[in-house]
Amino acid sequence: MDYYLKKQKFLCIIVCVFQALSFTMNACIQFLLMKIFDSAAQMNFNLVLFWCCIDIFGWGLYLLFSVLADRIQAKAIWALNNDVRKNIYDSILRQNYKQYHKNDIGEYLSWVTNDIKQIEQLAWIPFFSGVGRVTQVIVSIISLAFLHWSLVLFALLSAFLMWSIPNLFHKKIEKLGKNCSQEQSVAISQLKDLFLGMDTLKTFGRGEKFLGKSESISDNIERPNYILNATKANTEGIVGFVNVTLQVVSMLLIVLLVMQGKVMLGVLASGTNLIGGVSNGLSGISNTHLSLIAARPYFEKLSNLNTDGEHKSNKILSTFKKKISVTNVSFNYREKTVLKNISFVFEKGKKYALIGPSGCGKSTFLKILLGWLPDYTGNIYFDDTDIRIVAPEQIQQQIGYVDQNVFLFNTTIRENITLGGRFTEEQIKKAVKDSALEYDISSMPNGMDTIVGENGNKISGGQKQRIAIARALIYNRSILLIDEGTSALDEKNAERIEKCLLENPRLTLILVSHHLTEARKRQFDEVYKLDTP
Repeated sequence: MDYYLKKQKFLCIIVCVFQALSFTMNACIQFLLMKIFDSAAQMNFNLVLFWCCIDIFGWGLYLLFSVLADRIQAKAIWALNNDVRKNIYDSILRQNYKQYHKNDIGEYLSWVTNDIKQIEQLAWIPFFSGVGRVTQVIVSIISLAFLHWSLVLFALLSAFLMWSIPNLFHKKIEKLGKNCSQEQSVAISQLKDLFLGMDTLKTFGRGEKFLGKSESISDNIERPNYILNATKANTEGIVGFVNVTLQVVSMLLIVLLVMQGKVMLGVLASGTNLIGGVSNGLSGISNTHLSLIAARPYFEKLSNLNTDGEHKSNKILSTFKKKISVTNVSFNYREKTVLKNISFVFEKGKKYALIGPSGCGKSTFLKILLGWLPDYTGNIYFDDTDIRIVAPEQIQQQIGYVDQNVFLFNTTIRENITLGGRFTEEQIKKAVKDSALEYDISSMPNGMDTIVGENGNKISGGQKQRIAIARALIYNRSILLIDEGTSALDEKNAERIEKCLLENPRLTLILVSHHLTEARKRQFDEVYKLDTP
């Protein structure tokens, strides 16, 4: 938490300054009320009118400072939330392929939505409130010191009680805060899964399952939050009752001091409020303390996420010059052997096909080459460099990859090809031409600016694959891996794209396919076959 507050130090300081000014003005208003009360007791209407005018001016300043504090606080919370999200995004980006896919997408969404909202409610808002409460306590104590020492002593006793009571609930609220974070993440993951399966449920007439399950998940999202808030409410109720009791006792103390002539009669008007300012301030600080305890698990989750990133290597992978050597590589998914002692050589500029039945490890092998699955045995060298000693990003700067399950962003065809990179119109047109997309784009009303929909649901499977191929071509990687990248294309477009790839002398091509005809096999420099282990 301290890390984020330091990042937004300037805004936080400004909020604290205006919080301090507003509570200082509140204490001044209490003194003005005393003056009004004493002037009324003296039957001096002109003096009452004078102090009332000053009081109105004081209230104006108080409200001005409060509004400014609230507005700047809202700006600070905006910035703090964005800082937390950026930290989450950076941490996720640092994860390797295996670490990233260890968590469900719904859990990541929960981190940047639900967890951020919980941090705002349990940390940022209470923190700024707590700063104001500290000011309230300090100013109230100083004000009471001008009236009588016994009032300060009683206020400090009240403060001690108001601080001690919430500590009795410390561990319970911390545990509930942790449970709330965990249970809501699980529930949101389940909800995402349910939405993804909507079409399947409808197809088999199981819409009632969606309704029933969604209601259950909704309860699972709200229940832990309710339990946490209910426990906090119970604690705050106990604190509140003690607070009211102390205020009544403080009023009796002031009456006694007035009767003894030790303080002015006007202290009756605001003395209780000043003592209440100490006890209320400490009550607010206690509630802030409880909220920060409840928020701790969320920050601990972020801290743990930061330590999960992949190891960064300083080794620079030289530009690919000669060959990729694969020697006795094996790979297991848990107990299942997917690849066993395979050995291949891929020379620069040559074209290779990788064939074999489903489940023989073709896709897995490509992911190993990309550096996504480092837990293999055997050796893989890019020229003379073992890929184990370089970061996956170094490898991916030289390799393009077209997955068999193409993913497209819900944006334009242009954005899906360039991914925000800067390319000339000539480069874009060439990538479109070489991926056989020209005719399709020319027939679309918005051309390259056509929105493809969520994961490309507004275009065909063949168009999705060609966009993915255009994306790989425009980034001009020296090595291109294609995993069934033309399976959804008609024969004419598939041959056109493959011809373009096969005739590129600078490109090292590794194409995965379940089956190739003898005629197509002859187009490759080498065809490697994988068998099921």
